[in-house]
Amino acid sequence: MRLAGKTVLILVTDGVEEEEYKQLRRAFESEYAQVFTTTPQEYLSVESIKDGHRGEDITVDLSFDSVLSLAVNALVIPDGLLSTTALCENLEVLDFVYTLHQREVPIFASGEAARLLYASHVLSEQVVVREGTSLPYFLNQAVKVMIESASYRRQLT
Repeated sequence: MRLAGKTVLILVTDGVEEEEYKQLRRAFESEYAQVFTTTPQEYLSVESIKDGHRGEDITVDLSFDSVLSLAVNALVIPDGLLSTTALCENLEVLDFVYTLHQREVPIFASGEAARLLYASHVLSEQVVVREGTSLPYFLNQAVKVMIESASYRRQLT
């Protein structure tokens, strides 16, 4: 219940790692965060990858255009070579990630998705990158950053 009332946005596109996406979504939902999936694609679903093959389609909750004005408490970008490459080539996505970073919204990227942070010029204490660590450790770090970020903002107001 540590994240009750918080909005977490998961950014995906074709080629995202299915299992990681599912684990990340479940983990944030288990902390009672409100979780939405978005993509810069114009379709209502994206194709995932599982064990090097096509996985299940992932349903998109919100269009990318609608999230540009959404107040989010965190951005999560799951692993996936194909999805990261496509996201890095999208200038609107790069600008969105940079804008969230400027607003001090915590950003969490796993594996290949860290390339998107470099492409967006986003590196700070508000960013958690999963490279070689376990998923549970990554999630604990992400929740900790979100809680500390919310506490810090309350102190400023």
